Amino acid sequence: MNKVEVTASIQQYINGNWQTIKSWTSIFNSNSIDLFKERYVVSGYYYCLGSTGAVYQNGVLMEQTSYTGPSYWY
Repeated sequence: MNKVEVTASIQQYINGNWQTIKSWTSIFNSNSIDLFKERYVVSGYYYCLGSTGAVYQNGVLMEQTSYTGPSYWY
């Protein structure tokens, strides 16, 4: 059985470090994936979105990748 697993995380820049403040995972067995979530953050900080994707075939990890988007001030 094939499976795609994607984890997204909102990271906040606090005291010189990026910290994950919210994360969620979606697992799908089809050709599409939806990670839409509405999340609220405290203003006055930099934030960025990170994600990790993994593809499994018959329970074996076939490929994995990560991405971190640009940071934004809110």
